[in-house]
Amino acid sequence: MKKLLSILFCIAILSIANAQIYPVTTIINNGPDAKRVNYVVLGDGYKSNELTTYISDATNISNSLFNASPFKEYKNFFNIYAIEVPSNESGADHPANGSDVVEPIFPMADVDNAFGSTFDAFGIHRLLVPMDNQSIITVLSNNFPGYDQVMVVVNSPHYGGSGGWLATSSTATSAAEIAIHELGHSFAGLADEYWAGDVYAAEKPNMTATSDPNAVKWKDWVGTNSVGVFPHGASGNQANWHRPHQNCKMRYLGVDYCSVCSEAIIDKIYSLVTPIEASLPLNSNVIYNGSPLDFGLTLVYPSPNTLTIEWELNGTVIGSSEQLTISESQLTLSNNTLVARVTDNTTMSKSYAPANGYVFTKSWNIQNPTLTNVGEVIASDEITKFYYKAFPNPVQDNLTVQYFYNGKTTDANLSILSVDGKLLKEKMVNLVNGDNNFQVEMSEFSEGIYIININNELLKASFQVVKN
Repeated sequence: MKKLLSILFCIAILSIANAQIYPVTTIINNGPDAKRVNYVVLGDGYKSNELTTYISDATNISNSLFNASPFKEYKNFFNIYAIEVPSNESGADHPANGSDVVEPIFPMADVDNAFGSTFDAFGIHRLLVPMDNQSIITVLSNNFPGYDQVMVVVNSPHYGGSGGWLATSSTATSAAEIAIHELGHSFAGLADEYWAGDVYAAEKPNMTATSDPNAVKWKDWVGTNSVGVFPHGASGNQANWHRPHQNCKMRYLGVDYCSVCSEAIIDKIYSLVTPIEASLPLNSNVIYNGSPLDFGLTLVYPSPNTLTIEWELNGTVIGSSEQLTISESQLTLSNNTLVARVTDNTTMSKSYAPANGYVFTKSWNIQNPTLTNVGEVIASDEITKFYYKAFPNPVQDNLTVQYFYNGKTTDANLSILSVDGKLLKEKMVNLVNGDNNFQVEMSEFSEGIYIININNELLKASFQVVKN
């Protein structure tokens, strides 16, 4: 066993020693990598003396990408880096065995490139695929493991590309358009909107077997921006599958993404990052110390800006800019809830029914030690009164609600809600004339802020508690 462990140790040391570190060139940097979508570009078929050309090619494709909607509007959400990996020879393999054309379209080639990029992949002439996935994974692991999407640029003037976990493009005249199309596949999971073959038919954001415009997944778009439900063909399996548009980049190069595809791309962006880059204070539990409290957001903005900000204190909107100051007079409860709500109201997406936008929040609990949860409720008959005090707050197990009630004995509904208004528990409590109290069991709830409501046809009391 010791010998085996020694062998494994030596292999590990050799692996580390042989780990190749390559230069990483920053093409676009808009902020911290942890707060951005990180595109990493790899070049294949570029010799050492061609790496300057590779960086130029990667930059040109990146610039074209961010001239295309919706990447153009969301450019600030991306960083792009290029890893400089040299190949021994220029270009890509061309075995000239594509079954969809009369080969050779261009000369046969067997190229010693870094990642095994080849035309005629899987018998399709224009399908250009890097075959050495292990080498790609190793390079990424050693040089930029925090990638979100990989783009491979192959040093060949011939038309070709592919999607998959990697988006791949040659350097043909239409390289940028190929790359943007292939990124639709790789980044957003989009289908081709031309008929690529039965094997590729599947439910995708822009492909479905549903034909009913009232039930199709993009029904909210039907009738807008030329979106409809169009069969891929008139007969056979093509007639069973549908696309949303007749002139989308996922069908033709040189045109825009349709609305359905743009929405899918924005959905993907927001699945990886949010527009809230930072917030202050860092601690979500704040104690008022006698001085005004400052709060702030650092946001990543689309261009043009479609973000709105709402600061909500105890359910009341009190601000709409990145910075906010709260004074003691606004802290009317012993435990106050401040929510910063950032909404992207872009018209390029209808993902959030009823199309109110993408919503991102940051919240703080602000304790005001000078107050306890004390309240007075005058009933609708203007005679009955209900005074209450809730303690301890924060609470761990049992919350005591001490009250004075001057009406007839009656039942009231007690409900416990999350800060976003979700009902978690409710029960009936009996209100008796005079000074009394009842217990609210809180041990079953996790740490956080909760809203407690007590109401019936006459009374309505509401206060917050912190569970710790």
